[in-house]
Amino acid sequence: MIIAGTVTDIKPGRVAGSGNERLDFNDVRVTVTTSFKGIESPSLVVEQMAGGRHVVSPEVGPPYRKGERYILFLRQGEGQRYITVVQGRFQLYKGSVRPLDAGPAADSVADWDESRFVEALQQFTQGKS
Repeated sequence: MIIAGTVTDIKPGRVAGSGNERLDFNDVRVTVTTSFKGIESPSLVVEQMAGGRHVVSPEVGPPYRKGERYILFLRQGEGQRYITVVQGRFQLYKGSVRPLDAGPAADSVADWDESRFVEALQQFTQGKS
């Protein structure tokens, strides 16, 4: 599933485990501005491990913030939540694309113009690449 959207709300989500093995999650509400593949909802919840102001791990990435715009590659998570796949989170900022995960796919589009990235996604999801 691939969408473009804007973060509109962040709330504490589910808790898994207890004691030293407790994991807290945030529910990140994203308003969908474009669905490239697989999602027809006007908004959805992306789950992210809560980590305060710091990156919890390379797999989780930096915390989301209200108002930020993203292109997200997602998979179904628990319940009605989605999870970003590895190398699947791209911030749209001042007309350019910022991959938030390192790796060959993400690195190949670093500093692309936003319109070029969107056009490439549209072609890819329509089978024209």
